Amino acid sequence: MGTVKGPCGTSTLLLARNGPEAVRIGTAFRVYAPTLWHVWNVSLVNSYGGWNENFDGGPTTGTWDATHEKYIRSSHGVSAQVTPGSYATLVNGAVCFSGGPTAGS
Repeated sequence: MGTVKGPCGTSTLLLARNGPEAVRIGTAFRVYAPTLWHVWNVSLVNSYGGWNENFDGGPTTGTWDATHEKYIRSSHGVSAQVTPGSYATLVNGAVCFSGGPTAGS
């Protein structure tokens, strides 16, 4: 599991094999204030190609997490990163960007 701290809080990424052809992606953030929305993506790559998994969403209390399962043909040797530019917009107008944590299988 990768967690990166920044001036707004933390962002986290977890990647686990979920069978021979799928992975489970878990991602989260914790920021200092409630959010209005977030634009949040995870990029994955292995020897078969690359994928982007969207986790965009609405208001949160400032603590958010989600899990998706993704079919990627082979769950071995997968690298993942919270895509640079992923962010949460706080109720006070601040924009908090992810530090881009990484994970692998």
